[in-house]
Amino acid sequence: MNRSIGVLLFLLVWSLTPISAQPIGTDLLGEKDQIEIPFDYTQGFILVDIEIDKTLPLKFIFDTGAEHTIMFHKIMADLINMDYSKKIKILGSDISNDVHALIARNIYIDLKKGETVTRDILVLEDEISKLRETIGEEISGILGTSMFKGMVLTIDYRKKKITITHPDKFVAPDKKKGFTEFDLTVIHNKAYLKTPVHLQNGNVYNSTLLLDTGAAIPLLIHTNTDSSLVLPDFVIDGRLGYGLGGPIKGFLGKVKRLNLSPYKFDFVLTSFQDIDLVAYEDALIVRNGILGNKLLSRFHVIIDFFSKKLYLKSHKKYNDDFKYDLSGLEIVALGKDFKTFEVKFVLPNSPTSEVDIRPGDKIIKIGWLKSKHYTLEKLVKKLESRPGKRIKLKIDRNGEILTKKFCLRDLLLQNS
Repeated sequence: MNRSIGVLLFLLVWSLTPISAQPIGTDLLGEKDQIEIPFDYTQGFILVDIEIDKTLPLKFIFDTGAEHTIMFHKIMADLINMDYSKKIKILGSDISNDVHALIARNIYIDLKKGETVTRDILVLEDEISKLRETIGEEISGILGTSMFKGMVLTIDYRKKKITITHPDKFVAPDKKKGFTEFDLTVIHNKAYLKTPVHLQNGNVYNSTLLLDTGAAIPLLIHTNTDSSLVLPDFVIDGRLGYGLGGPIKGFLGKVKRLNLSPYKFDFVLTSFQDIDLVAYEDALIVRNGILGNKLLSRFHVIIDFFSKKLYLKSHKKYNDDFKYDLSGLEIVALGKDFKTFEVKFVLPNSPTSEVDIRPGDKIIKIGWLKSKHYTLEKLVKKLESRPGKRIKLKIDRNGEILTKKFCLRDLLLQNS
């Protein structure tokens, strides 16, 4: 039996019209061979601090799945009197819903550790609030790959730093250091990896997957891009999260194996999504799915856009089970400090629906701790912890204070 749940959030963006020929990313380095950029890793997203127009400090998602840099809030762009050259249409996360954006030319962008450079950016006409509510932080945009065109990007998830290296100064890591080399295809400054995906019905498909640090998921498969890519027998259906085009609809299940030889992942938590194949063709997207941060973060990652190579070195326990929400709740963080936790959706026949938790309920206490001592990320991790864990929530339902107790349960296992 299929069920509905919102457990994931990811951002994917493609422009239907190129905005300009962006300069190669070496201007970021100045006279240096490389620079290091610190980041925060929150809710499966890489968040970097930047400064726009030498006056506006903002936090952006570092997104290798998006070509262009995008500001979410036009009101911020208007504060610094940005000039717009034209309006274009961009595709949202499901490659069907589209939104409109304005092109701002030659905007100063400062990554703090490198040179101040100029880039064209897209400014969304309509503000997006759902994204920051689901992440639980003030997020103002996406830093796309055109910012780093032709460079070598090293992502160290453990030390929380990105190293940008000049391609002429990059030395490929020795296999003796534990790195495995993969060939990439690079289209519009985005990197694609071809790798076998084993489905639960026995089909094996050599899938083309986008490397997407803007996706807070392990793996996504576009089931309608090939007849071999079929859904598992047991899935959860509904919203996968939110993107630029609004709610992302699809299914959550598992594939039998993802083979990144010599690395193998069995029963990978996977999002399944159909896409608009007409828009897919128009946008020149050549892929069957994506590899997201929840999987990439289990490696030391080097993406050489210039030589079209990927280098991976696994962390310990890299193939541990992937966690997901076991309560049946979709929770958003509201308020100026994102400390007001509100239930957005409750999965039918889930542990929380069985104790009558409802959309609109506000969580004011988790166990013996008041909600002000939690972040959304900490609360989500608690609801992902392990089957059988007892959870006690105190909620405010229109002024009535209620206590709810339930045990976490593997929702995919109950479908089987």
